[in-house]
Amino acid sequence: MAVIQDKLYPLKVWLSTILAGSIIFTIYDLLQSTGSSFGDFFGAITTLLLFNIILSLPGLLFFYIGFERLNNFKLSMKRKRSFLILLAFSLFLFTWYTINSIFGRDAFFSSKSIFIYADFFACITISSLVFGRNIAHNRGLPK
Repeated sequence: MAVIQDKLYPLKVWLSTILAGSIIFTIYDLLQSTGSSFGDFFGAITTLLLFNIILSLPGLLFFYIGFERLNNFKLSMKRKRSFLILLAFSLFLFTWYTINSIFGRDAFFSSKSIFIYADFFACITISSLVFGRNIAHNRGLPK
C-alpha cells in the first residue's frame, strides 16, 4: 500500500488551484469583455483571489479530512489520486453552486461557468499530479 507522505498536499493543491485558476479565468474574462483594459487585470485578480480564498476555506477543511481518510485506504496510488481529484472538484462545484445561490444567479450551466469548470478541473488535476509524487510504500508484515 502506498501513501502520500506530504501532509501539506491538500493545502498545496488548493492554493495552486486557486492561484492558477483565478489567473487563467481573469485573463479569459479580460479577453471576453470589450470595455476592459489590461489595467483592470490587477484589480480583478486581487478581488477574485480574495473571494476565492475566503469562500473556499470550508472546502479545504473537507479536502483535508477526505485526504487523511483516503490516504490510509488500501488502494492503488492512481485510484487515490483520482478520488482526491474528484473530491476536490466536487467541493469546487459545491462552492460555486453555493455562491451562485447566495447571489440568486442561475449561472451553473452558462458558457462562462463551463469555462470555469474546465479551468479549475485542469488546475486541480495538474497540481494533484505535481504535488502527489512524495509517496512511501508500507511494506510491513501482514497482520
